[in-house]
Amino acid sequence: LFSKQRPVVRGTEKLFKTPVIDDHDLSPEAVENTLLGLSPFEATQKPEKPLHISVCNGDLRYAAYPLLGGHFLNDGITSAEAQINKQLNYALSDRHQLGIYPGEIGSSEIFISPNLEFKGAIIAGLGVLSQFTAYQLTQTVQQAVCKYLLDVDQQRQHSDNARSLGISTLIIGSGYGGLSIENSVRAILQGVQNANYRIQKLRDDAGPLIENLEFVELFEDATLSCFYSLRKIATEEERQLNIDINNKMMYVLGGRKRILTIGGENWWNRIVVKQKDNLDYKSDRTCFVFSASTGAARDLERDLFLSPKIIQE
Repeated sequence: LFSKQRPVVRGTEKLFKTPVIDDHDLSPEAVENTLLGLSPFEATQKPEKPLHISVCNGDLRYAAYPLLGGHFLNDGITSAEAQINKQLNYALSDRHQLGIYPGEIGSSEIFISPNLEFKGAIIAGLGVLSQFTAYQLTQTVQQAVCKYLLDVDQQRQHSDNARSLGISTLIIGSGYGGLSIENSVRAILQGVQNANYRIQKLRDDAGPLIENLEFVELFEDATLSCFYSLRKIATEEERQLNIDINNKMMYVLGGRKRILTIGGENWWNRIVVKQKDNLDYKSDRTCFVFSASTGAARDLERDLFLSPKIIQE
């Protein structure tokens, strides 16, 4: 007596492709979100105005807007951060030596450039290197951009300057931090979009907005990878990020080329070393636990007993 025709109540079936996100966060909350299929990024309402994106290959001193960079906790000022420090007359190293430099997730510092060529910098804290994730990058970018927008809002109250705002950014955490270029770009976009949404909500849709976002990269191969990642994000079906990409890459002075490696950014291996509590107080030896994150379902761990006195000598 049952019908031999398939019911059409559910309509046509749709196939949904789950985005691949390389996240090394092993906290209980992150594991629970992964098992439940929840996104690690903060869900906010999509803004009405799209975020205009451009990609630039060249030296960071030619960035069109104040440059967003990152700093890990208890780390030195090296690489691109050292170049920013040089452009700002070593203002970063002065604060770093005084212990008032950003490092924790959510901390940030805004530096106004003394010269006309370099527009300034926004340094955001990236937390501990061994615990750094794409979600933490989204959080700290969001807080840093919110702080910058509030400063701009206060300056606008004393002037009639209503020009469109923009920031330039490095591909933060894509090498030393262990994130892929796509995950870094996606986290930065989400952080800027979240900041725009929160400021508009705070100011009843009358606050300043980041309308232009420029990615600046020194090496051409990383610039191309950033550009392709942005195109991929812009063509996703769910379109969680409202972005408008400039189809032309920009080239400025100082850009470099290098031979492409097969592994790309995946050759970075994250190794965490922790010290176990020495239960045998009579022994001079202590135990160090070395764990290597290989991207598999488990972390390889190895215990190594040694004498700290020998290492000190």
